[in-house]
Amino acid sequence: MQKQEGITNNKLLITQQEMVLIKNSFETKKNDIYGNLMDCLDGYNRLSRRELEQNAAFDKKARV
Repeated sequence: MQKQEGITNNKLLITQQEMVLIKNSFETKKNDIYGNLMDCLDGYNRLSRRELEQNAAFDKKARV
């Protein structure tokens, strides 16, 4: 069971191709809707569930 949980926690939430689209999108820069998402994603090429959960810099809106 633990091995299975590890697999789901490492699952990619945002692939490298999707990250390029997000970073180039004007819509995701709106802080009132997406919070600090763009500030947090600067250091990532892709994002896994574990990285999202472990990085306290993501605010509630960014996590949603």
